[in-house]
Amino acid sequence: ATHGEFICVVPCTIRAAQATVVLATVSTSTVPVITLTKYTLPGAGGTATTIDTIAIPDASSVGQTLYVKDLGVSMLPGQVVQVKHTAVYY
Repeated sequence: ATHGEFICVVPCTIRAAQATVVLATVSTSTVPVITLTKYTLPGAGGTATTIDTIAIPDASSVGQTLYVKDLGVSMLPGQVVQVKHTAVYY
């Protein structure tokens, strides 16, 4: 599922990303992930590049904040970071 997108309005560099796990139900063997994708145009248009993923290891992650550091992704005005997550719950 797509959670949303962030549109760059001034040149910047994304240095890190974080996500806090707030819910986990239903057992599965598939590790859910949050995927951060950079697009050259809003609305998932243009060229897509995966920035990184944040894996949610198991149900014990509820209440934890998970980080991805040292991303160093340069953004220009009009470019977008889209946040997606898998629809898998523990």
